[in-house]
Amino acid sequence: MVLVLLASVAVLILVFITNPELLDKFWLWLIGFAGYIIALLDKGYQSLISFYKKKMGSTAPPYAPPIDIDAKLEAFEGRLANIENKLIKEELSQETVYRSE
Repeated sequence: MVLVLLASVAVLILVFITNPELLDKFWLWLIGFAGYIIALLDKGYQSLISFYKKKMGSTAPPYAPPIDIDAKLEAFEGRLANIENKLIKEELSQETVYRSE
């Protein structure tokens, strides 16, 4: 494949060296064709972007109401204190059982 491409480029160079007026026509054709290719790529890129935006939905995170951190922290500390008190009572009751034996 690489050899075919290399041979094609070599033939084109030889044609343009021997017949330089073809280069003017080919150059204009190439520039015009490149414009269409760029427009096609741009349209394809925009289509892909719109497709994925529709597929993924909104990129903004859903609304979350504000959270009262202080109230949650106080509630958590209260539960933690209750658990600590229960553990302390349990340890004391086990120590009492072991001492009595």
